[in-house]
Amino acid sequence: MPLDLNKLTQYVTQYAYATNVECLCINRAGTTLIHINPATSCEACGEALDIPNLESFCQNAHLYGAYQAERFGGKYIFYCPIGLVHWASPIIINGVMEGALLAGHIHMVDPDEFLIDEIMGKFNLPTTQRPTLEKYLLNIPVVEPKRVNYLSEMLYMTSTHLSDDSNNYILENERLYSRESEISTHIQYYKTMGGENVETQCYPIEKEKQLLKQIALGDIVSSKEILNDILAQVIVNYGGNFNVLKARILELIILLSRAALEGGADIEDILGQNYTYLNQINTFTQIYELNDWISKILERFNNCVFNLNEVKHIDAIYKAMDYIKRNYMNKITLEDVANCVGFSPPYFSTLFKNETNSNFNKYLTKIRVEKSKILLLDQKCSFADIAYQVGFHDQSHFSKNFKILTGLSPSHYRESRGHA
Repeated sequence: MPLDLNKLTQYVTQYAYATNVECLCINRAGTTLIHINPATSCEACGEALDIPNLESFCQNAHLYGAYQAERFGGKYIFYCPIGLVHWASPIIINGVMEGALLAGHIHMVDPDEFLIDEIMGKFNLPTTQRPTLEKYLLNIPVVEPKRVNYLSEMLYMTSTHLSDDSNNYILENERLYSRESEISTHIQYYKTMGGENVETQCYPIEKEKQLLKQIALGDIVSSKEILNDILAQVIVNYGGNFNVLKARILELIILLSRAALEGGADIEDILGQNYTYLNQINTFTQIYELNDWISKILERFNNCVFNLNEVKHIDAIYKAMDYIKRNYMNKITLEDVANCVGFSPPYFSTLFKNETNSNFNKYLTKIRVEKSKILLLDQKCSFADIAYQVGFHDQSHFSKNFKILTGLSPSHYRESRGHA
């Protein structure tokens, strides 16, 4: 069932003007269908900043947010490529995400030099663009996290009114995701559909190998053509036995998911979706339902492989930076931040260094030193108190790191009022 554009326009407009937040609707390919911006617009990024391929970055970010929302129970808050906060909720039709609502863009904390440095470095912007970037970011509203959560809940409620009854399955996604260990057992069950032996002599093995190769290479067009060819052969060979046909389709999905993983897709996302597909396939009773369903799955896997990994990393880095800014005064570790963004500590450490050109400890120390500069201007604050307030374990450690980064001791910085 196609998306109802008139109804979409009505709901997107109502949300945007009721909340005074930009709202848009995308289809499952990430293309924007409706865009209402009562205050500021994402398009202003492109107008204000000369960033190559920014539109493509944004489209992939929107699609990433939509997929994550589908995966995590219908709501997801994320960061776009230039560090602005958005939230997404999927529109589910016949058990498949046909589109999504997205809202934003805002800050959850005041923009600072670290955010600007990150964007400048990420996109290799010339220093002449820094004033324009600063001005643009300062004009974006700051919304407290609690209100952002409420806005996300409202968007989810709006998306459920645009979905059909099959939307109920996403409420179970978190539970299904935690049961990934059961997947192998269910795969074996569904392969035989309760005990039937499946013949193999007519199955197009060579076409299957070609399909997996094209997915790994990133050739979306060819992979779709080969899939259609395989489906045609499978339907001809097994259409008379619907249970066997479903078994073949399910085997194909498992193989597609493996190819997607080899192409760089996120393993947790793919395995979580596989479990959902295992539950959905038994609801189908017609061949055309299976045909349409697996075509959408291929499109989903293609997007996971070819478009969204970089966006996922950007989102994780901005979330890590936000976590550090909110917790620098406490004892935080690389493991704490890695857990916050959902990566293993070694992987996150490498990713953080590649994206920020700084290792985690140096970045944390820099944040603490910058925050201490504000406190040093208050003559009533002792050096020991300042060290404690910004997260250093003692005054000596604070003074040593302050001098390394600024070239001045804390006392000299205070005497010069920060102008030395």
